[in-house]
Amino acid sequence: DNYRFNFYHARENARNINSCTIETHVQDLNTVINYFKNDYSEIIFAGHSLGAFVISLSDAMDYDKIVFWDPALRPLEYFSEKKVSELADGENYILALGREYIISKFYAASLQGKDEQVLQNLSASDSAKLFIFANDFFLKDVWQQVAPNILNENKVIYIDGANHNFDSFQSENELIQETLKFIN
Repeated sequence: DNYRFNFYHARENARNINSCTIETHVQDLNTVINYFKNDYSEIIFAGHSLGAFVISLSDAMDYDKIVFWDPALRPLEYFSEKKVSELADGENYILALGREYIISKFYAASLQGKDEQVLQNLSASDSAKLFIFANDFFLKDVWQQVAPNILNENKVIYIDGANHNFDSFQSENELIQETLKFIN
């Protein structure tokens, strides 16, 4: 069985990233975990970018296997690297990571101090972990600088020619194939 959901979406009446916090996402994932935990003997998680960050802050760290697809780390540093610009409304930012996202200042503030918690949770977790990085995007470099010990203790794959969203057929196919090999 497979259950997929988005923490936020552009659809009408869906939760928007500028109307919540990182804690909202963690609570949402924990709600999903609590709903399914008694129905399955094995639960496996996969998260992309900020979704991987959320997994690292949630109860998912207590489960069997976790796959991190180009996981976010140190997202507040994107501001100093000019990947973020303030909107004229003074309440929101535009985050440009190949696609543009509008995030609120209170969402950005909710990320403060979460990096260390992510790293501590990853180090403390006994879950089998696979990190898959887009080789053509900067997040692999952040992880190699900040958390080499975590990468050394887990399986890591770099997909050549992949951008952050694994948009090409080849990179998406490799992402899925490597994920399936790990979880089966």
